[in-house]
Amino acid sequence: MKTELSALIKLLEDPDPEIYLRMTEKILAQGSNAIPELEKASLSAKSNDHFDRINRLLSQLDFERLEKRIDLWKNSKTGSMLEGINLITEITEGNAPFEEITQRIHAIKNKIWLEFSDKLTALEKIRVINHFLFTIYGFTIKKDESEHPLNYSLHRLLSDKTGSPDSIYLLYEIICRMLDLPVFGLYVSGLNYLAYLDIPYIIQGDFDPSKGKVLFFIDPEDYGRPMEKNNLQRFMFRQLAEVGDKMLIPVSDRRFVRNYAQHLYEKCTIADKNELADKLETILKSWKPSY
Repeated sequence: MKTELSALIKLLEDPDPEIYLRMTEKILAQGSNAIPELEKASLSAKSNDHFDRINRLLSQLDFERLEKRIDLWKNSKTGSMLEGINLITEITEGNAPFEEITQRIHAIKNKIWLEFSDKLTALEKIRVINHFLFTIYGFTIKKDESEHPLNYSLHRLLSDKTGSPDSIYLLYEIICRMLDLPVFGLYVSGLNYLAYLDIPYIIQGDFDPSKGKVLFFIDPEDYGRPMEKNNLQRFMFRQLAEVGDKMLIPVSDRRFVRNYAQHLYEKCTIADKNELADKLETILKSWKPSY
């Protein structure tokens, strides 16, 4: 089998486009089993065309493997929000140190958790989070007009302690969910506010946060400032041309990660990152929206 695969990979350099397409189809049919041989062949490619063709196949097979991992996460009831975020981020930041990102966020969460007690109110817990993120750890917000997808980079935020409103929002929600707080993102992709529900703890299973009563909203872009619903609505009416009823509905972790993928897709489209946008669009098409 390995000898046959090596022969197919060698024929990728044939100038006849018909032969190249046939070899491509046969190699792709072998799925991820072909990846080790392709990686080995890329190191000894004798021409730029051969190297490019091998790496296009590697990229496609890696993405198909990633699609399967995302599907497993979507259908699992135990996968964490951070795991889902990391899977989507692999599309735009394939070389990011995801294990290091996970460890550093867990370390921040653990420091905050040590300051929690059952006596703290919801507002007091948010103040503790704000104190750690913006005073102890010193995260600051850099308002960048660039639409580049890397503005969402958790790795860059954790390394530089400075990030876009998007990356701060992402980190804030991940920390809240790691702490088992009933804090959820909102229905609309790109609307960077969080809702703290009036429930004592997260209900396991198929809990639908859209059915919960919102205690208050949180603005991570304004250093975690709590906001009452009326104040947020007035602010939104001033800032947005159209405000729909769904905008302030809290959504599940799965929907939050889908919103993240949707927003990344929009950023990639604006930044002319067409290959990345196509991959994200493929993920979104197979992911039916839900709360």
